[in-house]
Order: sequence, then C-alpha cells, then structure tokens
Amino acid sequence: EAGIVHCSSGDMLREEVKSGTPLGMEISSIMEQGLLLPSSTVMSLIKKRLTKLPGEFLALDGFPRSEENYKDFDEICGAPEFAIYIDVPDEIMMERIIKRGLANSGRVDDNEETAKKRIETFHALGEPTLDYLKKSNIPIHVLDGTKTPKDIWVELMGLNTPLTRRVL
Repeated sequence: EAGIVHCSSGDMLREEVKSGTPLGMEISSIMEQGLLLPSSTVMSLIKKRLTKLPGEFLALDGFPRSEENYKDFDEICGAPEFAIYIDVPDEIMMERIIKRGLANSGRVDDNEETAKKRIETFHALGEPTLDYLKKSNIPIHVLDGTKTPKDIWVELMGLNTPLTRRVL
C-alpha cells in the first residue's frame, strides 16, 4: 500500500520453514520454542529478499528484534530513517496470539506456551533494542497497538516521517 513494500521477517521465516529445507527445519525448531533466531540467519533471508527489491521503499515488519539484528542490518544496509514501534500490552498480545492460533493460523508458534516465551524474549531483547535505536539517534514513533489496524494506519499517517511525506 502507498508504494511501500511490506517485508515481514516472520513471513520470510515461515516461507523458509514451508520450503522444507534443512535451514527451514532448524528455523521451525527455534520458532516452536519461542526463541529468536541467530541474527545471521534472519539477515541472510532479508538480504535475499532485498536483492529482489532494488530501489523500493521498504517497511521491515518485526525487525530488528535484537541489538545484534540492528548492528548487522546497519553494517549491510545502513541506518534506517526511522523506526515504528507498535506498543501492545502483554495481555492483549497474548489474547491476539491465542485467537490467531485458535483460528488455525498454521503457525507453530501460535500457542500459549510459546507466546509467553516470545513475550519474555521481547522484554529481554526487544526493549534494549529500542533503547539502542534511541541512543543511535534513530527516530522512534510509538503507536497505540490496542487500536484496530485501520486506526493504527490513520495514526501512522498523522506522523511527520519520510513514509508519510511520501504517501501524503
């Protein structure tokens, strides 16, 4: 939408799992535990995707998940212009993950045990990553994740970012 290519790190990982490759099987095992994959693995999938999208304006969804992810990305692609953080309270995140799993999402990580581990992992690695981005002078725009996707989009379009200037 709006001339922006959406690149979901999770979708890339699930595509690799679906391919049935040895790497895909390794990824599946790690995802089932609710853990983060090695940064080198995620970066190799992102690089593979980016080579297919030269010159495109990208929204990387679900990335970086760790300080190491950010440093690896910065080394290869350069610093991002800005970051968007959609803030969702743990209990709402848990409800959404369980609901998605009950709807037969087909995702190996959509269950209560794995969801709890993913949330713990976020607090352990994701929050320090946000702090690192701030220290690196990357503007971070925090959006209210309790809203509907449509309302979050409206909130995003109300920001003054390179993205919104491109769209509006």
